[in-house]
Amino acid sequence: MRKKRKKSPSGGGDQGGQRAAPGRSFDEVGGRAGRVFLAFWRRRGEQISFMGRIFLMFFRLGGGRAHRGKLMFSLVMRELSVSFWKTFPLTLGTGLLMGFLWALVWYQTLSNLGGSQTLINLLRTVQIQTISPFFLALIATVAYTGPMTAELTLFKSSREFETLVLMGIPPDRFLVWPRMTGPFFGFLLSLALFNVFTVFGAYAGAWFFVSYPATDFFLTFGQEIRELSFENLFLQCLLMVPAMSFFSLFNAWEAREGDSARVSAITRKAMIESFFFATIAGILITLLHA
Repeated sequence: MRKKRKKSPSGGGDQGGQRAAPGRSFDEVGGRAGRVFLAFWRRRGEQISFMGRIFLMFFRLGGGRAHRGKLMFSLVMRELSVSFWKTFPLTLGTGLLMGFLWALVWYQTLSNLGGSQTLINLLRTVQIQTISPFFLALIATVAYTGPMTAELTLFKSSREFETLVLMGIPPDRFLVWPRMTGPFFGFLLSLALFNVFTVFGAYAGAWFFVSYPATDFFLTFGQEIRELSFENLFLQCLLMVPAMSFFSLFNAWEAREGDSARVSAITRKAMIESFFFATIAGILITLLHA
């Protein structure tokens, strides 16, 4: 025979515990939200502090010796070259593909509205003026800032920074500043080439679909390019590139000794933050110049 289940003294079985559960869950949710909120603002404070150190480096650069000035210049030029060549294959392939896709969109829907003029308007107003910096920011995040974060994280976690200090080379100055300035010029050059490749990809598509003459296409494009807002593109680069470099460097600088096992996690976090804040900066500039 089955034993009868005894009733709890409260007369409600397990209801007393169930009644207390909502209160406990509310406390847990509130505590978790509070911890997330405090962690968010603590991280923003650490980032502001790191940004202040970078600005101090800028004002101290002129006080170094001559050979250190030459070293700094060579490091900046090295980062310019590295940032450009690491992104070049993706810049070339993505630019040509984007141009060809724009030609396909034009051929399928808009070719009867104004010949190549409509295609070139699309290239100028939508591709070059608006979305090309965001595509290149994604390329740079994958091909340059991500590997840079991984490299510096390994460098810092293996105590190589201490070696630089013993050699009289401040890591903050000779590792951070070149990676904040060099990529900016590399990004400008890559953006120019990305748009050039997009135009050639668009012409290849126009020629493939309707055998459009090259002379007419590029003469029309030369007339349209005069209306391009180079100021908007420059301002986008001026904010987007430092944002990508800053968040990559900040995450690498957070690494501690023995963090070599966390390189992938730190790199992934840096790439997400870099692209997110660079996109926000680019959108703000686009809205201000709309």
